[in-house]
Amino acid sequence: MSLPHVRKQHATRHDASGAGVIGRSIILRFEGRWLKPVSFTADGTVRVIGRDAACEVVLPDLSVSRRHAELRDRDGG
Repeated sequence: MSLPHVRKQHATRHDASGAGVIGRSIILRFEGRWLKPVSFTADGTVRVIGRDAACEVVLPDLSVSRRHAELRDRDGG
């Protein structure tokens, strides 16, 4: 299994007033046909990748640890 490609992009979302707010999202693309791209907002939350069902990104492959990796969004990328 190949490691995922990570791409950050700027996205526009709307706050309660309806005004556009510029933010960042992270998109993970996986090689192979059994996983679809995953995206989430880069909001400082630590995201866990692994086999465990409690992970934000679950990779159903025995070569992956239950808690395989963490994605951390830090200032500056």
